[in-house]
Amino acid sequence: MTDITLNNGGTKLALSVYGPENDHPVLFLHGISLSRDSWEEVALSLRSRYQVWTLDFRGHGHSDRASSYTLADYQSDAETALRAIGRPTVVVGHSLGACVAGTLAQERNPNIRAILLEDPPWYLGEMGVWAQSVYPKIFANVRAQQALLQQEEAPLAKYREFVSNSPSPMGGIASDHFSPRRRSFEPRGEPPRRSVRPAVFRRSPSISRRSRAFSNSR
Repeated sequence: MTDITLNNGGTKLALSVYGPENDHPVLFLHGISLSRDSWEEVALSLRSRYQVWTLDFRGHGHSDRASSYTLADYQSDAETALRAIGRPTVVVGHSLGACVAGTLAQERNPNIRAILLEDPPWYLGEMGVWAQSVYPKIFANVRAQQALLQQEEAPLAKYREFVSNSPSPMGGIASDHFSPRRRSFEPRGEPPRRSVRPAVFRRSPSISRRSRAFSNSR
């Protein structure tokens, strides 16, 4: 596995690459508040058959923070990765990553071979459904706690403790789902990342509500 950094208009993006250079490439896109390490187990299982790329979106993992976090911005991050790969690629997206992959599927990008969407939250464009989901409560709690920690000028360890012990939508607490790299990561004095306000995604009429695979063989 090799870690690399790409530049997207001044925003540095962190990626990991697994497997032989000449194998068919697959790009994995993570969900909001996650990182490329959420794909680590999958990448390790596929690296003998594919060249696997995993990307940290802006404001996530080891990538830079940015001034804007729209769906178009995240799509731009994915397109930066596709340009670096430079050949037809299968793009796999989960949640936020699936929304990004879904928008990529609507374009004639020569570097896209096929798209696989896992649990794309297109329904979040309907505010009533969004309000009934668990996410408004999670993000409200994160923003409130972040404000308190900033007011207290708390050390980074306090932020880490809060994030590690926060409830996870996947069950248990967040630290139950940290990769070994995330558990061992010790930042070198950087300020805590700002929480990213979730975007409200408006579904294109051309995309089904269900997870689907899109081929670019048009």
